[in-house]
Amino acid sequence: MLATIETFLLGFAAVIDTVLLLVLLERSNRPEVPVWLTWSFVGLWLLHVGDFLHSLLADSLGLTAVRLDICCMTMMAAGLMLLPAAVLHGGLRVLHTGDRPRPLVDYRYVLVYLPLLLIAPVAAHLYSNPGRDFRVSVHSFTMPFMIWLVVANCAAAFSFHKACQSLHRPQLVPFIRRFSLMLLAMSVMVVAYLFVPTTSPGEPTLRMMIALSPIVPALMFSWYVFRHRLMPIVFERTLVYGGSLIAVVWLHHVTIAPLTAVLEQRSRFDFVVLEIVLFVALIMAWRPLRERVSESMQYLLSSSVTRVRDATRELSVQLSQRSAETPEALTRWLCEALRSSLQVSSVRIIVRLGTDLDVCCPPSAFAGTLQEKELLELLQARHLITAEQLTPQHEGLRQWMQNAQIGTAFRCSYRDVEGMVLIGVRERSDRLTSEQRNTLGLLFDQFAAVLFNQQREEIRRVAERQAMQKEKLSVLGLLAGSLAHEIRNPLSSMKTIATLLAEDLATRDEHRKDVEMILTEIDRLTATTQRLLESARPADDTRVRSEPDTVIQKLLGILGHLARQYGVEVQTELQASLAIVAATDATLSEIFFNLIKNGIEACQNCSMPRVLITTQVVNGILEVQVVDNGAGISPELQNSLFQPFVTGKPQGTGLGLYIVAERIRELRGSISCRTEMGSGTTFELRLPLEAQQIN
Repeated sequence: MLATIETFLLGFAAVIDTVLLLVLLERSNRPEVPVWLTWSFVGLWLLHVGDFLHSLLADSLGLTAVRLDICCMTMMAAGLMLLPAAVLHGGLRVLHTGDRPRPLVDYRYVLVYLPLLLIAPVAAHLYSNPGRDFRVSVHSFTMPFMIWLVVANCAAAFSFHKACQSLHRPQLVPFIRRFSLMLLAMSVMVVAYLFVPTTSPGEPTLRMMIALSPIVPALMFSWYVFRHRLMPIVFERTLVYGGSLIAVVWLHHVTIAPLTAVLEQRSRFDFVVLEIVLFVALIMAWRPLRERVSESMQYLLSSSVTRVRDATRELSVQLSQRSAETPEALTRWLCEALRSSLQVSSVRIIVRLGTDLDVCCPPSAFAGTLQEKELLELLQARHLITAEQLTPQHEGLRQWMQNAQIGTAFRCSYRDVEGMVLIGVRERSDRLTSEQRNTLGLLFDQFAAVLFNQQREEIRRVAERQAMQKEKLSVLGLLAGSLAHEIRNPLSSMKTIATLLAEDLATRDEHRKDVEMILTEIDRLTATTQRLLESARPADDTRVRSEPDTVIQKLLGILGHLARQYGVEVQTELQASLAIVAATDATLSEIFFNLIKNGIEACQNCSMPRVLITTQVVNGILEVQVVDNGAGISPELQNSLFQPFVTGKPQGTGLGLYIVAERIRELRGSISCRTEMGSGTTFELRLPLEAQQIN
């Protein structure tokens, strides 16, 4: 039972050593790691890996197993000799150059590694005198090693302790002192173990404690150097891979090893080679295991892992800083940044904001091809898709991704923002690891969240503008009421004078009609001012009847002067002479006056200016069209044409069409505009007929 526990712990320590050593060797971490610390981890890795494999081969027979066991014991001896040398190197370095991780190169420190030359005679002795017990096999070298270990550890502990007085970082002092005490404690444990007989009951426990003790200071150093960068990732990966490896080894030790031991005794066949071949074949044959091993090796050995991780972190920060940019600009920036940071052949982003707004980079129609639509549908149920993950039923899509050199398709989703990011093939066909893909997935979700927040912010700004506009209109209403009150008195005087003038003129006088037209306009202005005064209590116009054709004919008598002044021909096709609308003449006059006047002014500079007014009744609805052949309305104004203070005229107020739309809405009608630059504009309004006429 104790042997199984020892194998388990040694395997876990070997996994930790492997992960930490590879982290130390990453390009981005090398400037932070002293050379002596790297060599210390190399020695620790040799000791634990060799001891772990030696414990696995303890019960294996055959020539191959014996040779492998000798190699493992040689690794253990090399690790035991390298560890004190590297620690002594570290103590002297810290004493002379302080806590700088990369001081100037000094080749005199190579002298502390001279005891490693003993590895050659140790290896020769192990091969010439094969044995399965490491302590017995290296017994003749025990005393020189003990002397070297005690001297090196004590000298290193003294150097570290003395260096505490000159360190620039005070927080490093407690750690260095604890490390010095650990070196002394491990030296005492090793010396005590050498005097414990191999037959003693406590020998296996003490041996296991000594073998595992170096992992404690190693983890302390790693935590101090990388605690803000990689340690959580290291421990997470260590637990996953280490647990998997130890489970496999334990299963082999419990089930397969006893069976092969019996078969080796009977058949004299070396099953170690067969186990290695079967293990490699299992990895190559089982796709999930093959992908996992490939991914692990790629993460541990690829030089771009750290670069991609740091680039993604930087992109996340910049994305937050650029949140005020437009969706188009933000998408364009992210495309270029991803292509440069990931060093891929291409990047394509397709995002749908809500239901009717699409953002693409490079610009194109949303999900323009059938393959893009199919890929977008598949991403609804997955976070990402690669060409290798597609089933045979999506063979066409897989071929399309390969031909388009798309390495990975990521889903980009947050609330009602949906889309995808297509990442091209990387340099040297280097694939993204699982961690890199997950990190990029979080980045793309953050991108979608930024777009969503931009939408909500724009909606909030529009609501604020509308609220401010309503506030302005409210103030304008108060001002209009005051102006209407002031205008009514002059209008009353003008009406009185015009009435008296009309009475004095003969019935057949040519100026009598002009005076009557003045009286009509005064009545219209009076009704308008009355409406402004009663804006808080709108008049009930539903019981008033008016004939649109008659109103239009009266207006043409007034607007005819303006048309002749501008040289505009006004044509009419009034086919609704019997139509009656539930509105006052003043309301219809206000509507038609603004539309006809706008048409005349819009085409005054044309070669053959013309305004056409048509009326007709269709299915109980009065349809009125005012058509001009002017320059048309610019696209910038078309979406806000009926909003207040929106005008394309240099001297316009922007209230005419707004009032028209409001009056038509009060009459439960509708108005629309069709325009084309250089060809003219058509305003079409639809009003319900008076109820009794419909019946």
